[in-house]
Amino acid sequence: MILVFLGAPGSGKGTVSALLQDRKSFIHISSGVAFRDIAKSKDKKKDIKKLQKILNSGKLVDDDTVFKVIKAKLNEFDIIKDNIILDGFPRTMEQVKMFSYFVKENSLDDIYFINFKTTSEIIKKRISGRISCPKCGRVYNVKTLPPKKEGICDLDGTKLIRRPEDENDKVEIRLQEYYNKTAPLLDFYDNLLVNIDASKNSEEMYKELIKKIGI
Repeated sequence: MILVFLGAPGSGKGTVSALLQDRKSFIHISSGVAFRDIAKSKDKKKDIKKLQKILNSGKLVDDDTVFKVIKAKLNEFDIIKDNIILDGFPRTMEQVKMFSYFVKENSLDDIYFINFKTTSEIIKKRISGRISCPKCGRVYNVKTLPPKKEGICDLDGTKLIRRPEDENDKVEIRLQEYYNKTAPLLDFYDNLLVNIDASKNSEEMYKELIKKIGI
């Protein structure tokens, strides 16, 4: 089973992913985590260095490179038998085309497109309390989903941080980018969408999701 998580930054995709990892043994593939890992890599390969340069410049990664990275992550697992969450991919209509071809090429049919619906006001409030693990990428919220030990990741004991992209001055830019480039995907997948009320807390969203897809 593959769950494709769609929704604006701060809509709850990361926190629900964490619950699915813990309780249903899902594999969480996040484009953001994948790129941060590459940015920190000491690999000297030409394509890795080229991608690091793009990431360090703050420019958007092109669709072909995004797909290449996500495809490599998917190929680490048994995409037929494993339960996988795709978080942050596809993000553009061009990536949709690439993903559709990948699905057809691999005869994948157990796929759900999950849309986390909420308002910009709730998103901004939620992001204000967000902290994450720089090692594994797990997302927490100091108000609604705190770690068991304050400031420490439950999974690997790494000190949690507030990511630069979660700072208040960056949130408005990220939201605008989402509405311009990613929101149109909702029209494309309209008849396939499983809508989740993302104004709820993470536990309520999790329960609504597993009920709607029957797992």
